[in-house]
Amino acid sequence: MVRLLVVLFILVFYVDYLLVDFGQANLGRMVPEAFSGLILLVFVVQLMFRRNLALPLKYIVWFVALVALIIISIVVNDVNAGAVVMGIRENFKYAPVFLLPLVYRFSSDEMKWLLLAVLGFALLQFPMMAYQRLTSTLLTGDYITGTLHISTNVSVFLIAAWGVAFGFYLRKQISVWWFAPITVALLGATMLNETKGSLALMPLAFLLPLLFTPGIKNLIPKLMFSGALFVLVAVISSTVSQILLDDRFGRSMVDFFLNYDAMVAYFLPSTQGGTWIGRGDALLMAWQEVSQNWLSLMIGVGFGNTNETSSSIFASEYALDALQVQTGLTLYLWELGILGVLLTSIVPIMSYRDARALYKSDNMTGYLATGWTAVCAITMATLFYIIASETQAFSYVFWLFAGYLASENHYRKLEATVTPRANVATLPELRVATFAPGQGLTRS
Repeated sequence: MVRLLVVLFILVFYVDYLLVDFGQANLGRMVPEAFSGLILLVFVVQLMFRRNLALPLKYIVWFVALVALIIISIVVNDVNAGAVVMGIRENFKYAPVFLLPLVYRFSSDEMKWLLLAVLGFALLQFPMMAYQRLTSTLLTGDYITGTLHISTNVSVFLIAAWGVAFGFYLRKQISVWWFAPITVALLGATMLNETKGSLALMPLAFLLPLLFTPGIKNLIPKLMFSGALFVLVAVISSTVSQILLDDRFGRSMVDFFLNYDAMVAYFLPSTQGGTWIGRGDALLMAWQEVSQNWLSLMIGVGFGNTNETSSSIFASEYALDALQVQTGLTLYLWELGILGVLLTSIVPIMSYRDARALYKSDNMTGYLATGWTAVCAITMATLFYIIASETQAFSYVFWLFAGYLASENHYRKLEATVTPRANVATLPELRVATFAPGQGLTRS
C-alpha cells in the first residue's frame, strides 16, 4: 500500500509538473486522477474481503448532507451534465485516498515511511524554488512555484509540512540537528516567492502543536519561545521580501500588513480604481450573484457550474466569471451557496477533532495528530486564500492523513468499548492437590 501511495505522490508532485512544462496540462491532471481510480479499485477489493469500514458516523452524516445539497443544486439550477461531470472530477478525485485507510489499517512503520516520503517531497521544493528564483528574469514571486504550479499553493503546503515536523520535534521524535535544517528548507522556501499569506499562516503552525503536546511543562515559557521564533522568522521574511520587492513597491512584507491602504488595494483593488480583481472583489462578485434570491443564496448557482474548460460538452454557465474565483470560499459560495460553505468548512473541523482525540497516544498516530492540529487550522484558513480542491499535491496528502486519523479514532472508540480481561472479576481458582501423607484438597 505504501508503494502505491508513494507512486501517487510522485505523480502529483513531479509528473504533473513535467507534463505541464511540456504543454500537456490536461494530461498532467488526468494521470494522477487515473491512478486515484486504481486506488479506488483497491479500496473496493479490500472492502469485499474485509467487509469492515472504519468510518466514524459524523463523516457518513456529512457525506449524505453534501450529496443531498449537490443533487438539489443540480436539479434546481438545471446544470449541464458535462459541468456536473467536471465538478465530480474536480472535487471527488481525492475520495479514494481518504477511503483507503478505512479498510486497510496502516502499521506504524508504514505510516512512518509515508510521512518521510511527503517530507522528502516537501524538502525538494527548496532547491527547485531557489533555482527558479535565481533564473527568473521577472521581478515577482508569482513564478516561484516549486512543482505545485502556483506560489501560494506551494507556500501553504510547506507551512503545513513544517507544522507536522514541529509536532514530531515536540514529541521528541526528531532531534534538533534534523529539525533545524528542515526548518531552514521549508520555511526558507516560503520566503523566496514572497507570498503574503505565509506570515498569516505561520502562527498556526507555531502555536497549535505546542498546545497539543501531552505532558508539556512550562507552557508559558515555551509559548514565549515559539512567539520569539516566529518574530525572528517574520523579521527574516521581511528582510528577504524587502530585498526582492524593493524595486517594485519600496516596502517589505511586514509593511504590507501594517499598511491599511496597501491591504485594501490588494484585496479590493476595485475600490481604488484598480483594473484587476482581488480576492475580496471576487468574493463580492459571487455574493452579488447568489444573493439575488434566498434559494440561490442557500444552494448557489449549481454544482460544477463555474468550471472552466475548452470543451463545449463540459461547459458551465458561469465559466467566464469563474476565472475570478481565486479562493475556496468564493468557489463554494458561488456553486453551493451558504450551505455549501458550511459543509465544506466542516471537514477540517472534523479532522481536527480526530487529531484532538488521538494526540495523547504515545505512538506514530499520536505524534502525527500533534502536528495535524496545525494542518487542520491551516486548511480552514486556506478557504480565504486558495482553492484547495485545485491544489492536487496538498489535497491528496490532506485527505489521505485525514482518512487515516478518522479510522484510528474509530478503532480507538471500538477498543474502548471492549472490557479488558484484566478488569473482569473471576472466582478463585480451585485446584486438586496431589494426595500425599497428611495432605488433602488445598485451595491455591
